[in-house]
Amino acid sequence: MKLRNGFVSNSSSASFVIKKSDLSETQIKQLLEYDGGDCELWDISENEEEVNGSTVMDNGYILSFMREIGISTDKIGFWTSE
Repeated sequence: MKLRNGFVSNSSSASFVIKKSDLSETQIKQLLEYDGGDCELWDISENEEEVNGSTVMDNGYILSFMREIGISTDKIGFWTSE
């Protein structure tokens, strides 16, 4: 697994993690309800400290969605498996 500083859009799989302390309750709810639009391949969950997501084959539009709901991209850790 390789840790990336930014989003990788053409990977065969991708994941992200965001600390809940960097998100509002509304943003957490919106992420957990994310349906991916035309791409429903993201599995998004939460634990006490973080919101985590992963996908295989197609990354969908999650980064654009995160920007739309006001999440600062410098708070997101992305990693990929190649």
